[in-house]
Amino acid sequence: MALYDSMVAAFYVWALYVSVLLVKRVRLDLAFILGFIIGGGVLTKSSNFFSIYLLPFVLILFNFRQKKPVPQLLKFILFAVVSAGIGFGFYNILRLSPLFEMVSAKNATFVYPLGEWIQHPLTYLTSNLSGLTSWLVQYLTPSYLLLILISIIFVGKFFKEKLLLIVYFLLPFLALALFGKLIYPRFIFLMSLMLLPLAAWGLEYLFGKTDKYFIKIILLVVVVIYPAFVSVSFAVNPANAAIADMDRNQYINGWAAGWGVKESVSFFTKEAQKQKIFVATEGTFGLMPETMEIYLIGNKNITIKGFWPIDIFPKEVIDISKKMPTYLIFYQPQHRVLPGTYPTLKLIFSVRQGNTNDYYRVYQLTSK
Repeated sequence: MALYDSMVAAFYVWALYVSVLLVKRVRLDLAFILGFIIGGGVLTKSSNFFSIYLLPFVLILFNFRQKKPVPQLLKFILFAVVSAGIGFGFYNILRLSPLFEMVSAKNATFVYPLGEWIQHPLTYLTSNLSGLTSWLVQYLTPSYLLLILISIIFVGKFFKEKLLLIVYFLLPFLALALFGKLIYPRFIFLMSLMLLPLAAWGLEYLFGKTDKYFIKIILLVVVVIYPAFVSVSFAVNPANAAIADMDRNQYINGWAAGWGVKESVSFFTKEAQKQKIFVATEGTFGLMPETMEIYLIGNKNITIKGFWPIDIFPKEVIDISKKMPTYLIFYQPQHRVLPGTYPTLKLIFSVRQGNTNDYYRVYQLTSK
């Protein structure tokens, strides 16, 4: 689906791993490696800045009982600053782009800036926590949550390690609940990975309570049967899969799933074989016009341009329609093409978006 969250999560996991090595061995080469990992993470997505913000918490694993711990502690702090500096240095490469300001603008779409958040610090906390918690339960599934609780309550060893994993999960989770403006289930993927080792410890604890092989098999089946059901249902019937409603709507049933793109590419390619055409899209970034550009940008007979909003019909499109065939793509559910709202439009085709009542539509402008 061309989402970066799996890569973001990989950088987050590796950053934690090397951070643990750094606090235990306190070596400059590890500091450089950590900095490179953090840098790759923040270049992928801004949420990887958590790898910097949470770096002080790895001191939970620092050996304060060693001889002369202060010099080692100061050395770790210095190396941690080096790692953070390298990470910020990587991120500042983006300033070379004239579009760097788009990063902050895009972040502001999903997260409240501090100045705006101060005006209503706790207004959305309850609703955000409710949504994030329900998604966490849906994706971790009850069996894994039970294993996590078992490891926290009954597994006495690895206390510091478990505490660190909980911190790496809980603090980003609460930060998202506090500052989240527009949140999606995929945002909790990287932090929820921190809970999987806890689930593994819980399963190991249960295995240690019995020597009978068939009981261990039963335990394993109980743990994986529901996640397996969810996976199979998603593969067989994705439109009704037992995943988070927001994901099901966004990836399968909603406009973001890309309904109509394949049909549009085929139609425009055929039309452009005999003449030059102009394709106007509803939207200036994201699904439109990027999907059209990916497939059609190399076709010299096709000109593609996005417009937003289209509440007032673009005069540019009307002018171009007098010179060549002009088509418009509407895909947002809130827009309905009503008689008299726009110039004369001829519906070329429409595609239903999943099992919703919304449609992706392609029109041809036929007015003078």
